[in-house]
Amino acid sequence: MTYPNRYLLKPLLLVLCTGGVFSDALASPTEHLSTISVIGSREKAFTANAVQLGAFRDQTTLDTPSTVQVVTRELLDAQGATTLFDALKNTAGVNRAQIGGGVYDNLSIRGIGAENRANYRLNGALPVINLIEMPLENKARVEALKGVSALYYGFVSPSGIVNMVTNRAGSTPLTVVELRADQKGSQNVHGDLARRFGERQQFGARFNLSAGKVELGAPGYEGERRFASAALDWRATDALTFKLDLEHIQKDVPEPMAIVIPTAINGQMTLPSPPNPDLAYTNPDWQHTDASASHVLLRSDLRINDRWAATLEAGRAETKRERVSSQFQKYDLATGEGEMQSFLQHGQAYSNDNLRLELAGLIDTGPISHELTLGYTTNKRYQAGPIGSSMTMRQNLYTPRAVDWHSVTAPTMFNPSTIKDKGGYLLDRLHLPGDLQILAGLRYSDYENRATNGATGNVTAYSTNDVSPSLGLIWAVQPKLSLYTSYIEGLEEGGTAPGSAANAGEVLKPALSEQIEFGIKGVFADWQFAAAVFNIIRAQAYLNMQNVYALDGKARYRGLEVSMAGQILPRTAVYATAMLLNAEQRQAADVNQIGKRPENTPQKAASLFFEHKPAMVAGLAINAGIYYTGNRSVNALNQAFIPGVILFNAGASYRTKMIGRDTTFRLNIENLTNKRYWAATGKGTLGVGDSRLVKLAMKTLF
Repeated sequence: MTYPNRYLLKPLLLVLCTGGVFSDALASPTEHLSTISVIGSREKAFTANAVQLGAFRDQTTLDTPSTVQVVTRELLDAQGATTLFDALKNTAGVNRAQIGGGVYDNLSIRGIGAENRANYRLNGALPVINLIEMPLENKARVEALKGVSALYYGFVSPSGIVNMVTNRAGSTPLTVVELRADQKGSQNVHGDLARRFGERQQFGARFNLSAGKVELGAPGYEGERRFASAALDWRATDALTFKLDLEHIQKDVPEPMAIVIPTAINGQMTLPSPPNPDLAYTNPDWQHTDASASHVLLRSDLRINDRWAATLEAGRAETKRERVSSQFQKYDLATGEGEMQSFLQHGQAYSNDNLRLELAGLIDTGPISHELTLGYTTNKRYQAGPIGSSMTMRQNLYTPRAVDWHSVTAPTMFNPSTIKDKGGYLLDRLHLPGDLQILAGLRYSDYENRATNGATGNVTAYSTNDVSPSLGLIWAVQPKLSLYTSYIEGLEEGGTAPGSAANAGEVLKPALSEQIEFGIKGVFADWQFAAAVFNIIRAQAYLNMQNVYALDGKARYRGLEVSMAGQILPRTAVYATAMLLNAEQRQAADVNQIGKRPENTPQKAASLFFEHKPAMVAGLAINAGIYYTGNRSVNALNQAFIPGVILFNAGASYRTKMIGRDTTFRLNIENLTNKRYWAATGKGTLGVGDSRLVKLAMKTLF
C-alpha cells in the first residue's frame, strides 16, 4: 500500500498559510497581557521543579512524597522522541510488556503492568485509552508517578500513572514546522501554531497538525499516521479561567507478530533466538491494525477568594480499532517451522467518561496551616470486545514465507463490559512548625463492573465499596533538601484474560495493593536528585497450570530507585536513573510459584543520557544514551528468562539561521549496534526488539 505525498503536504501548507493570518488577526498590545498559568515554557537542563499529577498538581517535587520522574520537552527534543516508550525509557524500571512497539506502547513499571484504560492520563485528569500510539508533538512533558495512586485516581494498577501534559500558548507568538524521516522510509510533517489575543491577551490558542507515512522496516510494512490537536484557554475574569483540550489520532499499520513461549520440558524452557525484526512474517495488506482515538477535556478554575478555589474537569476519550494481530506458536526450535495464528478482532470500541469536582482551600488552626482538598470523581469505562475469529497458517521463524490473502469478515457478537468507578476523597496537607508536613488522605470508592458474554448471554456483575487511606510525612531538612515517607492503599482492577487463555476476555475481580516508601529529594540551581526505597504488596494474576488467567496470590515488590538530572558541567546536561528490584511471589495456589520472580520483572535497570554543547561550535550539541534492562522471567514459574540487554543511542543537533529563521537540524540513532534482543514478555508471549533506527529532523521557527 502507498500513501501519496499530499498527505504530508497538507498540514505544512495549512500552517504556513495560517501563520500570517493569525499573526494579524490575533495580535494585540502585549502591555495588556494578563497573567495566566501555562505549561509549555522550556525546561532548563532536563529538570522540572513542579509536577502536574493528581493530588500533587502544581506542587514542587520537594513537596511530593512519592517517586515522580519528569521527562521534559527539552529532553524529548534532544532524543527525537516520538512515542511514550521513547520518553519513558529514560525512567529506570519502565519496560515494554507482552509485545514490541509498532502499533502502541504496552508498558510495565517496576514489573507491574500499566492498565491501558486507566493508568494513562491527559493533563493529570482524563484517562486516555492507550491502545493507539500516543502523540508527543503537542506535549510539554511526560510524567511518571510510580506506585500506588488510588487516592486521586481510584481503581488503577499500582504500577503508576503516566501523565502527558499539553503545551499551551505563551506570551510569544509561535509558528513551527518540523520535518522528520528515518532510514526505514518513514516521513512526517508537523506544524505547531500558538497565539494569544484579546484586549487583555485573555484568549490563548495552540494548534498542532501532524501527518506522515510509517515504515516498520519489513518489506511492505507501511502505513499512515495523522494527528490534530487544539489547546484553548480563556481567562474570563481574574478569578475564572477555562481550558479546553481536543485531540484526534489515526494510525493504520501492520502489527508485528508476537511469539508464544514454548512448552516447558521437565520444568525448563529453551527460548528461540530473537528473529530479525525487519523480516515480513505477516501479510500487511490484511494483517494490520487500523485505529483512531479522540480526546476532549474541559477544565474550569474558579478562585473564590484568596484562600479557596474550585475546579471542574469533564472529559471523554474514545478509541476504535479494526485489529488483526498474529502470534507464532507450536514451532520447532531447530528448523523454525511452526504455525502462525491470526486473530481477527473488528469493531473494538472503548470509551472513558470522566468528571471531577474539587474544592481546595487554606485553614489555620493555631500554629498549624492546613491545605485541604475535597473532591468527587466519577469515571465510566466501556469496552465492546468483539468475539473475534482466528485462522492458522504455516510459517517459519528463520526464513519466513509469503502469506496468502485471506478474506477478513467482522464478528457478529461482542463481549461488552461497563465499569463505573466513583469516589470521594479528602486530603489534608498540614504544615507544622519545624519545616514538617503531614499529608493525610482518605478515599471512598464505589466500584461496579458489569460484563456480558456475547456467546452465552450470561451477565457477570461485580460491585464493591471501600475506603483507601494514605499518609505521608515530609521534613524539609534544608530549603532545597527534603526527606519523606508515605503509606498508601489502593484497589485495582483484576485485569482481562488474554486471548491465549482458556478464559479469554474474562474480566477479573478487583484486588488490594499496599505501598510504603521512604525517600530523599534535593533541588538545586542547575540539577536535582532523588532516591527512594519502596515496598509494594499486590494481588497477582497469571496464566495458571490449567491455562486460566486468574488472581492467584500476592506478590511483593521491594526496591531502590535513584535519579539525577541537570547541568553537571557548564555545557553538559545529564538525565540518569537506576533501579534495584527484589520481587517475588509470596502467596499462590500453585506452591511452585512461591518465591519466584513475577513475569517481565527485571532485578536491575538503569539509563544514562547526556548532551554536550561544545564551545568551539556555536549551535552544535552532541548526545549519547545507554539503557540497561536486566533479565526477565517469561512466566510465573520462572521456567525461562529473556536475557538482559544494553542498548546504545547517539545523536547530534545543530541550530542555525536559514533565510533569517531559527532552524534546528537533528540526527538520532537508536540501537546503535543493531543488537537483536527480546524487548518484552508476559502473558505467554515474547516481543521482538526494534532494529537500528536512524532518524533525521529539521525544525524551523517562522
